[in-house]
Amino acid sequence: MMEPAVRKETGKYVPKSSRDKPTSEFLALAHFQSTLVKYENPIIVFENEKKEEEGDNEVQEETRYFPPILILNPINHCISRDILRKKETERVLYAIIKAREWRDEHGSLWRQLVSKVPATKDDILNLEEELNRRLKQKHARETGLCPIRREIYAQCFDELIRQVTVTCSARGVLLVAVRDELNTTMKAYETLYESSAAYGMRKALMVESKKNELDALINATTVERDELQLNISDLQAKIDEVDRKYNEQRAGEESEYSRELEYHKMHNQQLKHQLLAAVAVKRR
Repeated sequence: MMEPAVRKETGKYVPKSSRDKPTSEFLALAHFQSTLVKYENPIIVFENEKKEEEGDNEVQEETRYFPPILILNPINHCISRDILRKKETERVLYAIIKAREWRDEHGSLWRQLVSKVPATKDDILNLEEELNRRLKQKHARETGLCPIRREIYAQCFDELIRQVTVTCSARGVLLVAVRDELNTTMKAYETLYESSAAYGMRKALMVESKKNELDALINATTVERDELQLNISDLQAKIDEVDRKYNEQRAGEESEYSRELEYHKMHNQQLKHQLLAAVAVKRR
């Protein structure tokens, strides 16, 4: 019967050969997403092995490895309070920060659990230095909204939660509640912002549509105004022509009236002289 690939002292996975050891390639895959949260070394939980046989092509054989198990003392079959407290802390820690899993190019499944090692003062200083370095490396903005800065600080907060949880699981749970409340509030703000942005966009589209309608109305009114101005010009030309003809006709009539008046005055004067002459003859 095969022995389980775990150490009885620590319950960690022990590679059966150098082929099972996490290489630099696998460690790089384990850090496929750079984070400030401290994780343990990755372990393999499922592996695809390829063997070559005579007359056959490559045949894949699956070998399963189980996660670490706790080996009980067969003598007393009891667990001390420290072990129970440690297991409870691990359970809370693994519930707060999930393990990362991925498959390599051979199809093997790797798992990386969050670290259970308590933090020291040097770890805190290193975390602060790494935080500042990543903020500069990612070119995060110092003020205003910045998703990059928010993501890096969220990772830093998760690492602090891990450190506190390792020391006291109750404080870790409380910090998780605070973190979730902050995330909920931030999501509410994001939803409100998106709704406001959508409302503003709808209003902008409505204004743009109204603007287009008003522009079309302005253009139609401008065309109508130009046509009316042309009509005014034509009517003004006709009025000027009528005034000119009327003035010419009036001037002609006044000239004719003046000539007739002069003629009648002369004729009247002649009749007056003839009448006076006739009266003078009768008196003689």
